[in-house]
Amino acid sequence: MKSLVTSESEYSDNESGQVLKLKSAMSKVRLSALSCLQTIFKRCRKATSLGYWHYFIPDSTESKAPSIFTCITKDNSIKCRQGGLFLLTALFDGSKSYLTAANYKDKSNGPFISFSFTLASMLHEVHRSLIKSLQQANSNQLILQILKCLAVVVTNTPYNRLQEGFLSKIIDSILHYMYKKDHNIRVAFLACLTSVISTEGPSSEMQQLLSASVYPGYNFKPIDNAHPLSNHSPWLIKLCSNLLYESKQVTNLDDSMNSLSLQSPIAEDALQVLIVFAANYPQIVRKSLHDLKNIASDCMADGDRKITLYAVKLLEEIARIRQRNIAEADANNKEAYLLEAVNYWKYLLSDVLQNLSQPSVNSTIRAAGCDCLSMIGAEVFQELPMTLRIFCMTTLLTLCKDENPFVKASAVRCVGVFTMYPMLRDDTSFTADCVIEILNAIENSQLNVRVKAAWSLANVIDAMVVNRSQYHENFSMKLISRIYAVILKATDDNDKIKFNIMRALGNMLQFLSSNHLEKEEFQDYISKSMALLSKSVGSGMMKVRWNACSALGKMFQNTAIAVGAIKWTTSVFNTLMFAIETCKNFKVRITAAQALSSASDRRCYGDPALYASIWKSYVVCLSSSAVTTDFNEYRHLNNLKDQVAMHLNHCGHYHVLLIYFYNNQFNSFIL
Repeated sequence: MKSLVTSESEYSDNESGQVLKLKSAMSKVRLSALSCLQTIFKRCRKATSLGYWHYFIPDSTESKAPSIFTCITKDNSIKCRQGGLFLLTALFDGSKSYLTAANYKDKSNGPFISFSFTLASMLHEVHRSLIKSLQQANSNQLILQILKCLAVVVTNTPYNRLQEGFLSKIIDSILHYMYKKDHNIRVAFLACLTSVISTEGPSSEMQQLLSASVYPGYNFKPIDNAHPLSNHSPWLIKLCSNLLYESKQVTNLDDSMNSLSLQSPIAEDALQVLIVFAANYPQIVRKSLHDLKNIASDCMADGDRKITLYAVKLLEEIARIRQRNIAEADANNKEAYLLEAVNYWKYLLSDVLQNLSQPSVNSTIRAAGCDCLSMIGAEVFQELPMTLRIFCMTTLLTLCKDENPFVKASAVRCVGVFTMYPMLRDDTSFTADCVIEILNAIENSQLNVRVKAAWSLANVIDAMVVNRSQYHENFSMKLISRIYAVILKATDDNDKIKFNIMRALGNMLQFLSSNHLEKEEFQDYISKSMALLSKSVGSGMMKVRWNACSALGKMFQNTAIAVGAIKWTTSVFNTLMFAIETCKNFKVRITAAQALSSASDRRCYGDPALYASIWKSYVVCLSSSAVTTDFNEYRHLNNLKDQVAMHLNHCGHYHVLLIYFYNNQFNSFIL
């Protein structure tokens, strides 16, 4: 039998194969470990995970210890590098409120290094390492994940507490990716750019960078068939315009669904960049509003549902800036800004928003159109032609009847804005139509609709209070009774609705006349209102409590209600006094103090004993507020003291109080 002979090359092949298998196995172990850590940090509380950051993130460039960036920058496996980026994303996602503790200025000269400075140093290293990784990456998969990770990091980082320069470095390192053929990378680039522009408190660094009409090293020449942009337009608008019109051209070459689906996300994200840019940097954008209007109008004509939706939102931001221009303008410029805004709205209402109420228009676009309409503003609305004003009112009332809850909610909210316009406040027939639609909406099954309806109802009744004599004459008892009944029923609803319902209830108590109070039905409503408000002042969500206090204050202002002579007077005052003395939230105390000082007549405060108790509650309030342990309430302390002092001054001239004090030996009070 022949002996088997194995060559050295065969031994070598076996060894190299085993090495490759070992490397593959080790990379799988690392990837599994990274996946496990990612799952852990996704599930655990961010406050807990922050305590482990120092194991994964270095706090200086000199650090030699292995970190998450050892894996991201040096691992031979692209999957492991991606796993490291997934882990870093999980660490940052949702950590914004905790990262505000960072402060690079909090560096001491001694041996002690503060946590805030260490955290800031970690954030510095994360930015340096990610920018470096992006510059070195040569795989589309890796570039895509770094851009996504960078977007999350930017969203959660407090840049006002770090060194300046990181945001401009990020823009500089990502900008060339807009030329990539891979549309996923271009979408990720736009998402990252949106995060950079969305950062809170725009710094001087960003103001200077984004206000420039050119970006060094880039030439954003307008594409054929695109609207020509003015030379002074910021480079960011030129960039997004190019991406939008380029996307449109590519789509037009091939009308297949494949082409449309590839280009649509780029157009959507480019529009989102413009929307965020307009919202966060209105001072820069205000000189380019005409260019933005042309871009949005072209996108509206595209026909794609999502692109049209973002175009309407961009038009809304333009309207917001125009309204702001009018509000902030001096006497010399106001007329010019007003004329520009009127012409803008004439164009929108005659063209872009003309078919807003048509059922053929997508529901999300109809809802966005309502939000856009709410930005007209009272001054512009007054200058519009009568035909366009009527179009706005009839369109809104039609959309309030829409079966889609999102459209109905937006329309009802817009109605609440319109009823506050002085010109429409005098139109009792329009207000009556609005009230009926709002009352129907507040009984809707959808929470979002009821929330918006409660806010609008409070606004409408606020407008009714301003012209109460006119509404007392033109509104029937039946309609007023229905308003009151719906309000009382809604007080048992969700807290999100309840705090606005308390505002509506207060306005209603201020609106009622002596003719209403002669009816037994309204007397019963008021008794129920006092019970509900007393309960709401003493417990529940803080917004509900201070709105309940405010509602009682408005009731005291109505001289038609005989406060002081009615049996529930003592109960209501005791509730407010309890809030003033014991509530931990100073804003509730302040509102309760304002409510107590709202009465203009001494008779509202009842007998001398009750009046003295009110005085005593203010003294207790001053004493207890001085020893509060809640740091968040200190900012309201001076305001609370001022309110107490104003009330003491308001009622101090009633000498009956002093006599009662002396007779009952209240000499130990220290003011």
